[in-house]
Parts: sequence; structure tokens; C-alpha cells
Amino acid sequence: MTSIIQKPPRGSTPKRSHNLMRGLVGWWLMNDGAGSIVADLSGNSNSGTMRNMNPATVWVPNERGPAIELDGFNDYIDTNMTRDLSGIGDFTASIWALRKTGDKLYYALSQSHTAPSYSSDWIIGFFLNSLDYSLFWMRSVKLGDIRDYAPDMWHQYTLTWSKAAGKYKGYADGEYIGTSATVSGYGGVNSFGNSSRSSSRSL
Repeated sequence: MTSIIQKPPRGSTPKRSHNLMRGLVGWWLMNDGAGSIVADLSGNSNSGTMRNMNPATVWVPNERGPAIELDGFNDYIDTNMTRDLSGIGDFTASIWALRKTGDKLYYALSQSHTAPSYSSDWIIGFFLNSLDYSLFWMRSVKLGDIRDYAPDMWHQYTLTWSKAAGKYKGYADGEYIGTSATVSGYGGVNSFGNSSRSSSRSL
């Protein structure tokens, strides 16, 4: 029998002394269930704001708790966080996401320059346009293939960056995919979105 771990209910406060909380920049659990604000539980006040979305319709039920369904076109959640992650050295970004059959999407989680251009520096997501199926992208250096992961199912995608090596590693559902070629520099984080549906996102 498989047990499903539920999200903590809305309003829950994480244990700040836990080892996994150390160095956490943002943690968007998406257990809000209502409203246009997605709370950041990291303690860094990087809550996200829905853009081009109707809060009355985008919250959907999910076996683990509330989820947000995006249109894959111009929906996104803006964290307005412009901190340059390249300045803090190594980092890890991870997201749980589900894409529907037939979706043509740009990305699920990204680090972008400031608005309004949102020029991406790294992306975890679904490149199903222009015959590009990359699962990870960082300053034009690609890794993985989204077609290896079935649609209509939840998957966890993780990128880990090594500043010393100048490369990143990709993981999907806890399994190592590979290590990228050398990547040039990048800028600050402020948005994530344009996915089909996402239940929990963390950075």
C-alpha cells in the first residue's frame, strides 16, 4: 500500500532549526489554497504574486493538498526577488510539477533578470516549443529530455549549481541525469511560472 504525504495545512510554520532550513532562500509550498499571494515559508519574505491569473479559478485540488494550475501561456508567479544567486556560490533549485498531455510550455521554474524583460538565466521546465525538449537550461547550456518523463504525472526536477566547477547537475525524481558543460555567469531571481500545474516549488 502506498501512502501519500500531505502538505502541512495553511498557516503552518516550519521548524527554523531544522538542517534543511539552513541557507534556504525561498520555499513556496503552495498550500495557501486561495488568494493571489503564494507565501514564502523560508522566512525571507519572498512571497510570490500571481500575474495574469484569476485566483478564483487557478487553485485546484490535488492528492497532496492545494495546487495551482497555470495556462502554459502567460501565467506566472512573481517572487520579485532580485538577489543574485551567483553571489552566494553553490545553490540548489527544486520543483514538483505536472504537465498535461499536449501541453506546449516554456518553463516551470526560472531565475530571471528584473522586469519587464524577464530574460532567463536558468530554467527548469518543459521545452516543448520549436522542437526543443530540454529539461534543464542554463545560459544556453542544456541537459535532459522532458519526453523521458510521462505527462499527467507529478515529477520532481532538481538543479544543483557548482560555482567552482562552473557546471550544474540535473536530477529527476531523485535520480541523477547528468552534469552540464561549462556555463557562463548569470543574474538575479524574480519569477517562476508558465507551467501546466504545480503543487510545490522550492528554491
